[in-house]
Amino acid sequence: MEEPQDRRIIEFDLSDYYPKNIQEFDIASFLYKGIAVKEKEFRKTLKDFDCSILEGKNVRLFCSVDAIIPAWVFPFVANLIAKKANFVAIAESNLDFAQQYIAHELSQIEWEKFENKRVLLRGCSDKEIPQESYVLVTLKLSKIAKKLSYGELCSQVPL
Repeated sequence: MEEPQDRRIIEFDLSDYYPKNIQEFDIASFLYKGIAVKEKEFRKTLKDFDCSILEGKNVRLFCSVDAIIPAWVFPFVANLIAKKANFVAIAESNLDFAQQYIAHELSQIEWEKFENKRVLLRGCSDKEIPQESYVLVTLKLSKIAKKLSYGELCSQVPL
């Protein structure tokens, strides 16, 4: 027998929004003597870089060395690789990158479909989901869901 519409629980699993096809892009290999940007050489080397390897990838942009990086560098690099990449973000760690990617993905959701529904924010995942992502989705759902819980169907914690 089917449950009445207002008793059903919608599971919201943040692992569904976790980035796939991640490609790291470390600008350290483009630096002059590994410590600084020499503008003319930097621009030429990057313009010669084959961005096709980033086609459809989610790119984590970072610098692995302590270097002098002018403010224009990351926007310049992002502009070059964004033409091929699916998503680009500056992130010091994979967890920071996941948080930014998930936030981007959550911004695309039509939240109205959860209005007056019972929603379970799934707690277990085989991926490391950033706490910021749980908070972000909680703030969105708490305003519209009839009831919001965290955990698993068999052990829910009301939020």
